[in-house]
Amino acid sequence: TMTFYVKDLRRRDLSNMAESVADTLVDARILKDDDWEHISEMILRFGSINRGNPRVKVEINPVMV
Repeated sequence: TMTFYVKDLRRRDLSNMAESVADTLVDARILKDDDWEHISEMILRFGSINRGNPRVKVEINPVMV
């Protein structure tokens, strides 16, 4: 789950923001890959506007196979 807290009212595409976060998680070696075998479900949320602390909150729930 990714919850985005943005700095202003500018229109944004949540799916593009999520792709950037997923790529960063792979680059940081938190995730092996961001393909469907490694991310079977993704929930995207708009949290609120937070001018002083824009951020994304990421929750990863591992699935044991």
